[in-house]
Amino acid sequence: MHFLPRREIVIIGAARTPIGARDGVLKNCSATDLGGIAIRAAVERAGIPAGAVGEVFLGNVVGAGLGMALAKKASVAGGIPESVPATVVNSVCSSGMSAVWAALQSIDLGISDVVVAGGMESRTNAPYLLNAHTPDGKRLKAQLTGASLTLRATSDDPASCVELVRQLHEAGIRDANIVDGLACPFDPAKLQNDYAIAWAKAHGLHIADIDEAAFESYRKAEEAWESGAFADEVVPVGDATRDELVPRSRWENLKGSSTTESSAYNTGPLADGAAALVLASAERAKALGAKPLARVTGMARRECGPAEFVEAPVHAANELARALKAAGKSADFPIVEANESFGLQMLLFRTAWPKAAINVHGGTTALRHPLGAAGARILTTLLFAMRRYQHPRGLAVICFGGGGAFAAALERV
Repeated sequence: MHFLPRREIVIIGAARTPIGARDGVLKNCSATDLGGIAIRAAVERAGIPAGAVGEVFLGNVVGAGLGMALAKKASVAGGIPESVPATVVNSVCSSGMSAVWAALQSIDLGISDVVVAGGMESRTNAPYLLNAHTPDGKRLKAQLTGASLTLRATSDDPASCVELVRQLHEAGIRDANIVDGLACPFDPAKLQNDYAIAWAKAHGLHIADIDEAAFESYRKAEEAWESGAFADEVVPVGDATRDELVPRSRWENLKGSSTTESSAYNTGPLADGAAALVLASAERAKALGAKPLARVTGMARRECGPAEFVEAPVHAANELARALKAAGKSADFPIVEANESFGLQMLLFRTAWPKAAINVHGGTTALRHPLGAAGARILTTLLFAMRRYQHPRGLAVICFGGGGAFAAALERV
């Protein structure tokens, strides 16, 4: 499906936090903390009062333990009034892009004239999950007080304590990062990287070629920070002022490698981070005195099975291009920001857009993957790269677990 706004909708502000490794520089921040920081910065950059925002959509995936109304929690932390509706969006990796999709529709329908859309994730603080029952249906002995759960034996009898330990073992502890962010929804025994590896083998991709593409991502990301290319889009979080890139020791020997020890897919590591964009109708932006960064000319969403998710971004982009051309709009994109959830996708993207500058500052392989924020992050990076390199139009694409992808077309105003 695709969506071309009938109204002119512009982006008037955007910001993202640094991306931190799991247990890294952002480990003391919750997802909602990071979301609030990104929202506040994006609204300030838009130059509008927070009270002008009519709605907030935020992506988040591994949200267990963040509390009720986590989108509103982040929204209020970002300075938005409590009276403004805030909604959580979960479309796995594309949640941040899905939030923008929702924002466009709200503005196009005249529900809100100014909307904040983005995403937030803290893979560091994702909890472990304990099943409430044993396999035979017996509930674990526990005392619930507020938000706290205290597991307890039925008595001080050692035998009772042994029984509790047995029940805990049977109930099992699972990692929310795996259950909610990596495992296939239709076959929990399979992870998304299993499908990526199978896709690579089915299409005759070689490890050396995949590693070479990943090497370029690592190199470009490091050079981008050394040159200051990311400085304008990133808002500091305390002492964290730059992305926590994959260490050079992990990638400097990749180029030309042909060993099976090198990754067959070079997946973007788990990460923490947030990004936010302020969208508005062109009329409202003008009334507020806001300067548009770009207009959104259209978006497309593609659904497929989990085994085809690798190529879904290209299909989504092709559908969007057809729709734009049918509407008499340009579908020529000299710059593309593509969320390379797996390094092997860069080989696919190069074939799909041979004349475009793709991921000019590196991609997810090097920058890491803050799940619910990823879609908003690549849009934010695309915006600033379009301005930096004077590109008139840009394309952002991202796949998502379970099978599908989003594409979004931007045009500088």
